[in-house]
Amino acid sequence: MDRPECSAIVVSYNVAPQLARCLHSITAEYERSGTAGEIIVVDNASHDGSAAMVRAAFPHAHLIAAPCNEGFTAGCRRGMAVARGSRLLFLNPDAELLPGALAALLACLRDHPAAAVAVPMLVDGDARPQRSLRRFPRLATLFVESTAVQWWWPGCPLLRGYYEEDRSHTLPRAVDWAEGACWLVRRTPFTQMGGFDPRFFMYFEELDAALRLHRAGWSVRYTPDARVIHHGSQSADQNLLARDFYFHRSKYRFVRKWWGTAAAVVLRGFIALTVVVQLVEQALKWLLRGVSRPPGTVSAARRRHARRLAIIWPMLMWHVTGRSPLALDRDRPEATSVSPTRE
Repeated sequence: MDRPECSAIVVSYNVAPQLARCLHSITAEYERSGTAGEIIVVDNASHDGSAAMVRAAFPHAHLIAAPCNEGFTAGCRRGMAVARGSRLLFLNPDAELLPGALAALLACLRDHPAAAVAVPMLVDGDARPQRSLRRFPRLATLFVESTAVQWWWPGCPLLRGYYEEDRSHTLPRAVDWAEGACWLVRRTPFTQMGGFDPRFFMYFEELDAALRLHRAGWSVRYTPDARVIHHGSQSADQNLLARDFYFHRSKYRFVRKWWGTAAAVVLRGFIALTVVVQLVEQALKWLLRGVSRPPGTVSAARRRHARRLAIIWPMLMWHVTGRSPLALDRDRPEATSVSPTRE
């Protein structure tokens, strides 16, 4: 193939069935749009046969087998190092391009020369739109979003603005940033500003990149004409402790980078206090669930609280001691990180 117009980069970990659907959708979109494109798969040491599946079913794809799970950002950087296209399509393995999505994204970058990134409308498996667009956060936003405060105060005004709940998601426009499940990137400005920062294992890397592009005079464009199914959290939910740990670690690193060490320390202390409250809450629920049960029986609800305690306690110890809760795994992640959930 001559130099391709587009290089699709997919970083995968233990999601072979979803990865196969993702790669089929990319191949179909290249053919449908007449785009000269390549596919690069970075497999983060999956043990579900993902690499073998790619070799057998997608021999045209360039497979990079990482020695361990290095995370989304490192995988993207591995893919970028061998990509040849002038456009880079970063696509999660649990995402599928719907017909016309790639053509719409490519047209968006052609029609808006000041845009460095084009993003689609993300939809779930039932074609319902997901709210994936965001404004740049204030420091105060990060004390609320994806913390216990959000669970206790879901109607916080800071979140309404942050999630763009005051704007229609059916209109194309420039946005501050968007979730990174599908980004089509103009290669030159993206590489000039350094690409995704390798200090972030996963999440916050797309927010950080959008901020740097914005400061360099580039924009992110949203086009709802492009639609992409995003199933979400398929890798992340394989290890909930790793998920929570890497999410919070990236958050503190992001705050330190943009607001300084003092702000990061205050945020870490604040979240540690909320973890203490969660620990007490879950422990009380666990105890109360056992009061009315016959001796020797355990309810499903009590098991859920026990599982949650098994995550909260090591997270609290990490906040207090600084020692990774994954130390026994030599600090090598078993899964990617997303915002924590609450029982």
